[in-house]
Amino acid sequence: MAQKYTNGPPWPGRARRAVYPAPAVKMSGTVAAETAGQQASTRADRSRFWWLLAAIAVIAFGVRLWFVLTLARRNPTGGDPFYYHVQANLLADGKGFSEPFTFSRTGRLIATAYHPPLFSLLLAVSSFFGGTSWFAHKLVASAAGTGTVVVVGLVAREVAGSRAGLIAAAFAAVYANLWVVDGILMPESLYGLSIAVVLLAAYRYCRTPRLGLAIGTGAAIGLAALVRGEAVVLVPVLAVPLALWANRDWSRRLRQLGAMLVAAGLVIAPWTLRNLVRIHPAVVLSVNADDVVGIANCRDTYYGQLVGFWSIRCYEPTPPGNEVERGRAYRKRGIAYARDHLGRLPYVLLARQGRMWDVFRTRETVLLGRIEGRDENVSRVGQRMYWAAIPLAPIGLVLLRRRRRPILPLVAQLALVAITGVLAYGQVRFRMPADVVLVVLVGVVLDALLGSRLFRRRTADARPSSVHP
Repeated sequence: MAQKYTNGPPWPGRARRAVYPAPAVKMSGTVAAETAGQQASTRADRSRFWWLLAAIAVIAFGVRLWFVLTLARRNPTGGDPFYYHVQANLLADGKGFSEPFTFSRTGRLIATAYHPPLFSLLLAVSSFFGGTSWFAHKLVASAAGTGTVVVVGLVAREVAGSRAGLIAAAFAAVYANLWVVDGILMPESLYGLSIAVVLLAAYRYCRTPRLGLAIGTGAAIGLAALVRGEAVVLVPVLAVPLALWANRDWSRRLRQLGAMLVAAGLVIAPWTLRNLVRIHPAVVLSVNADDVVGIANCRDTYYGQLVGFWSIRCYEPTPPGNEVERGRAYRKRGIAYARDHLGRLPYVLLARQGRMWDVFRTRETVLLGRIEGRDENVSRVGQRMYWAAIPLAPIGLVLLRRRRRPILPLVAQLALVAITGVLAYGQVRFRMPADVVLVVLVGVVLDALLGSRLFRRRTADARPSSVHP
């Protein structure tokens, strides 16, 4: 597996001249025995990988369970976690995607598309079988986070071998920026998993650019967009270049690109059609995309202490109408404010990126995390783990390029995060796609270090001599 791309294309899926096998030659008994031994060794290695990955997954779930039982026991009465928790229970009761805050206050059922549907649907599975409590929903989120650990291991194995996969999974199991969102019931629990699935699908498409894998990659992007709407950015930054570089033949390029786009569209279509019927004016994915423009563009976020972040005061005054009409009013207000303060906008955009990548007002980032229910100490641990790992990311990308592994799927996630920071505001949890990439690259670099001659030489020198005086 580690040598998968050694003789492969210099870019994802680029077609190369076919190599036909030589005529079959009858193997001697020695050669046949060696071949059988190699196959048995390969099966043993695969079995060992899966057992170790399963053990890491158990540890990952244990870390998340510990967090839920200790530092994440407080349950909010508002915000996104409350939205998803209550809506999941409404779904399980057959009340559809109803607006949770209005229902909690008045008992009225109002159809909503404020957030994409997939995280609520996941939690609703637990609710349907009786797991309606906060604790039950946090366990479901923790299971999704554990799934992220497993798929991260598969992605790293795909690009750098089994050992890299296990290292990446082990780091993902304890990386605080991944497990903190599980305990506070944020959709990034499922978003991280969906991004990891996108990466795995994209890399398998890179290795063998078939139509079926193109469809799988597009479908994975569509699922990610149903968790967080900004994932649609992966269509132009990942799907399009990936398909265009897949083969030299333009007809195959266009056919596979079309397959990706159609697959993504078909996954998203049921939700969009529901919105066309139930929500007026119509909404494609979610209303909060409009709200974000409003809360990120006002005086507080351009000149105040919250520059590059968001402010509740950006909501004031509240415009009339339903959630869609209010969202459009917020978007219009935010765009107007940005146009009126173009001279300040470059600084604000830099501040957003600085907050997103945790290099601007970092102490404040820890304090602002309390808004989401993050424990300050956990935020500090996550921040330090991120700072320790981030220097390895460019090294990992260079290593992959030198080995002629494709890096486009990884770089596309970084582009997604940067674009989100431009269009929205700087928030650590919006960095989830980059954090998934980071743990993969940590696995690549540490695997290379363990396999280096210098490391092997030092390890050999450190072993006790077998010859005694």
